[in-house]
Amino acid sequence: MFVIVCDIDETLCDSGERRKKVVKKYGTEEKWTDECVNEFLDPEAIRKDKVIPGAENIVEIAKACGKLVILTGRNERSRLETRKWLKKNLKIGEKIPLIMRNNEDFRGPMECKEDLFVRYVLGDYVGAKFAFFDDDPRLFNTFMKYGIVFKSPEIWEFLDALMTFSYDSGLVHE
Repeated sequence: MFVIVCDIDETLCDSGERRKKVVKKYGTEEKWTDECVNEFLDPEAIRKDKVIPGAENIVEIAKACGKLVILTGRNERSRLETRKWLKKNLKIGEKIPLIMRNNEDFRGPMECKEDLFVRYVLGDYVGAKFAFFDDDPRLFNTFMKYGIVFKSPEIWEFLDALMTFSYDSGLVHE
């Protein structure tokens, strides 16, 4: 069984413009303050985010492979809006684990995400193979210790092309 461990921002959700605004306004990409996080996780802004093209297939991909876990650097303060966005845009419901950092956690994504994965995912799926979908190249070596890594948004185009080829070539029969 594979467990797909999938990021949200810039992997499933096109939140790049929101992120750029926060980085430009506060002048930092690495160490965000409470003020930066609050602005980035504004519920109204989250509701406006679009799906990264191709990511709408994540549920079907996960069903074919095994399990899906959403692992994000977002803080718990955005859990409700994040859940609403996932349900509305990708049909990801409450049964899919949503792993988030606590509201006081301002570590960078490398430290935060590995810690969250080890604490809340790794032990729950003993014997599973892990496939990570993430946009942040700084995390790739970290995640490679635990499984395979796919870079977003490129992975979606590849999977779309693969599925199109499979159907068009007659390799997949409906």
